Amino acid sequence: MKFRSIFLFALIIVSLPATAKPPILAENESGIRLRDFLGAVYLVDSSLGKRMGIGWSRTPFYWTGGPGWISIEPKKGEWSWDAADRFVKGAHAQGIEVVPILAYTASWDESVPGNGFAPPADRLEWENYVRHVVAHYSKPPFNLRYFQIWNEPTIQAGFWAGKTNLAYIDDVYLPAAMIIRQYHCRVVFGGWPCGNSMQEYDRELRWHNAWRYTDILDIHYDPITDWQYLYDRWVKTGKCRGIWQTEIGFVDFPNYLPNYYLRALHWALTHRWKHPNQYKLFWYAAWGAGPDGSKCFTTTGASGKIVMSQHGERLAVINRLLGGAPLHAYNKFTCHPDLPPAIDEENPTVLGFQVGRKRIVVALILDHATLTKNTDIRITLPIARSKIRLLSVTGSSMPIQLVSQSHHSIVTLPASDFHFRLARNYGHRWDAAIAYLVIDRK
Repeated sequence: MKFRSIFLFALIIVSLPATAKPPILAENESGIRLRDFLGAVYLVDSSLGKRMGIGWSRTPFYWTGGPGWISIEPKKGEWSWDAADRFVKGAHAQGIEVVPILAYTASWDESVPGNGFAPPADRLEWENYVRHVVAHYSKPPFNLRYFQIWNEPTIQAGFWAGKTNLAYIDDVYLPAAMIIRQYHCRVVFGGWPCGNSMQEYDRELRWHNAWRYTDILDIHYDPITDWQYLYDRWVKTGKCRGIWQTEIGFVDFPNYLPNYYLRALHWALTHRWKHPNQYKLFWYAAWGAGPDGSKCFTTTGASGKIVMSQHGERLAVINRLLGGAPLHAYNKFTCHPDLPPAIDEENPTVLGFQVGRKRIVVALILDHATLTKNTDIRITLPIARSKIRLLSVTGSSMPIQLVSQSHHSIVTLPASDFHFRLARNYGHRWDAAIAYLVIDRK
């Protein structure tokens, strides 16, 4: 995890070399929806999570852990399922699926006393823990199918204390992955940290053919260009099934979420998104307190109630516009000035989405230079006799000038009506003005 202000928990895992090809599992191949893409680290409050469209929760099922944590085997040979069972059942009651993190080394099996990030002293104990968890949660009534092995498993990230980064593959990853596959479930890599390069990730995946036991490539706090890198080498080639980013966010800049999420979602829709679980984003974290609350989806309000943060509010607007029906990329429009799809978060762009059969949403992500050079932005659509609205990033109405003709509509958006908010702070600072042109066909 890149940020350690809150939600700092420990995780543990172990592995063996492997070469067998993965089993072929059937999955729904149609009907991609926004909730398939949206996740959170830990669990969002039920009513607020529904408004935001959250479909997944990533949560550690620790081998051992402290008070209040989910701890599967707190003492050797003593299995504790109640807390994790309640968590999964509670999530499912909200319509949220769970991906457990299998981690870290049990206090009674540490190869380095006092260091839970070190490899297990007895690998068989690690395998026993993994087998118990996967066997328990892959069967009814839970039916979990995705399991993540460890978290940010590099020495540089601070969550791995093996002799080398590659030792993670041998000591933790492959033994766990082989067991997960035995139960016909899918393997999620342990969240590759942004502090380590994609080239290092490649080496990990090639080490003892670890990619053969990897279904989902997982990254943390990476630009969308890294999604493209992994797609070209591992997904497009058929070696792995998908790409998840199971930690993104934990910033307090209001427009960071829509700027990143809209670009990533459009990228996914244009990159052979064949099954619902191929691409996902998980915000870190679901809930925060004090100064960290503004960086999470929800926080404690002045009244003591759980409320949505500025990020949660913006995601709720996206869900209101894009949720509830199958999604497709939409490109049957023109924009002046020309602003093609862009995955670089600093470049202005206009992105089209089709929601079901009757709604088109055109997301405008504009920078100061674009709005300074142009007195207005014009969108031409091959659609007439439709309800056309312009909404701000928080869902309020904005003025438009509309000319609807027999076969198309021209929408003029005055540049002066756009407002800027700081969008990101991962080593960069820039302003983004974001709005949604919503077309509901009759």
